[in-house]
Order: sequence, then C-alpha cells, then structure tokens
Amino acid sequence: LFHELELAPGFKSPNPSDFDYDAYIKYTENSMPPESPLLFGMHPNAEIGFRTNSTEKLFFDILAMGGGSDGAGSGEGSQRN
Repeated sequence: LFHELELAPGFKSPNPSDFDYDAYIKYTENSMPPESPLLFGMHPNAEIGFRTNSTEKLFFDILAMGGGSDGAGSGEGSQRN
C-alpha cells in the first residue's frame, strides 16, 4: 500500500514486505530528512520569520528575568510598555 509513497520531500516509504515494525521505526529514525519548512508544505523562507520571532521572544524573556535595569545607577529598573 505505501511502497514508494513519498512521505516527505525526498523521503520515500520502503517496501513494507521487507520491513517489520521495528525495522520500519529504525529506518524512519535514521533516514528521515531534517526538519524544514518544505516538510510542512511551507515556503523555504518561512523559517526566517519563525527564527526571528523566536529570537525576539527569547531576548525579551531574558531581559524580563534580569529585571531590566537601565544601568543609570538610579536603583530603579526600567519597564517595557
């Protein structure tokens, strides 16, 4: 049924009669291409926006955890609106 079915771009299903369940799992774990927007049917540039948003959130969270001191020495922390 799934013989030669393309499960992901460049990743075809092997012949099921040649594999048992454990061999299928091992094949999938070792042969699956790395995650990319193409695997999810997205444009290759979609990853740029995702990584940009993730990075901005990460740095915002780091600043929020650090107290957000403005470094002026006044002893008061700055707040982000």
